Amino acid sequence: GVLVRGSNLTVDVRVVLAHELTHALQDQYFGLDRLANDTGSGEDTGFRALVEADAVRVEDSYVDSLPSADAKAFEATRAKQAKDADVPDVPEALVDDLAFPYVFGPAFVAYLDEHGGNDAINAAFKKPPQSEAQIVDPQSYVAGVTVTKVSAPALNPGQKLVDKAHDVGQVSMLEVLGSRLPFDPAWAALKQWTGDQGLTYRENGKVCFAGDTALKDSASADTFENAAKAWAATMPAASVARVTPTVVDLRSCDPGPDYKHAVPQPSAFKSLGLRSQLIADLQQQAKLRYAVATCTADALIARLGAAQLLALDNVTDQNDPRIRQVQQVTREVLPGCLHSTTT
Repeated sequence: GVLVRGSNLTVDVRVVLAHELTHALQDQYFGLDRLANDTGSGEDTGFRALVEADAVRVEDSYVDSLPSADAKAFEATRAKQAKDADVPDVPEALVDDLAFPYVFGPAFVAYLDEHGGNDAINAAFKKPPQSEAQIVDPQSYVAGVTVTKVSAPALNPGQKLVDKAHDVGQVSMLEVLGSRLPFDPAWAALKQWTGDQGLTYRENGKVCFAGDTALKDSASADTFENAAKAWAATMPAASVARVTPTVVDLRSCDPGPDYKHAVPQPSAFKSLGLRSQLIADLQQQAKLRYAVATCTADALIARLGAAQLLALDNVTDQNDPRIRQVQQVTREVLPGCLHSTTT
């Protein structure tokens, strides 16, 4: 059940109810017990993203149905909550992990909606996505692309296992590379991700990480390896090795408190999240097909830059010249995207 304290159902409370009652229905029809035992595996991450994005879809539909006055009141409340939620002391990686379902899930669910409506979304609950990568690229999920099983990284003499091997994930590995590299080369290196395994170990008193990443083919493994070597070159204690023609191993140890580095901004997570949110918005609001929405989102980011687009996150004035610029660029790139995705 859903418990609401008090008797005043303000508009923001009603919106929350739309979201939470969707979860109640999901649990009734499909069962959500596995969420209580979330291990952080690719399967658990994919399922959580589906669950939350489906609820967000219903929530957004309810918001779209609100009278104008209620809609404005809700937007004002949401803007205030977003401002108050800024918690700089929380590690960014943890914030990103919690945000993943809400940032990347909506485009995944929008794709399912486009290719089968509620029936396709319901079917996904019975056969959930298996990885972060399938959420980021819903076409791979629908096509039945499987996740490559990767062996745990091998430890060398003097290296002591701290915790058992685990899934890292495409987006999580992107955050690793993106902590040193600009978004474009980091994302290019991970686009053809097919699976991975990572683990934590100790060596010479330091905590270290090893991750083995599988890529689609040797060419994409070359791209990943080159990016990983560029990443390792910025670190005082990091290494990269080719394990097989399609698997690359990267390792690093805690450089200590004296090591300082500048993280590229906006972060790789925010840049990829922007791409996903643009795709979802273009599908849901402009009613563009997924392929056209993806092409348009990539073109917008290429033309305007992720930083400029992210700066518009809380801008609601449609007459703002920056909003008008985005609209103009969208009109300019859309014909090419329509043509390229139909030929």
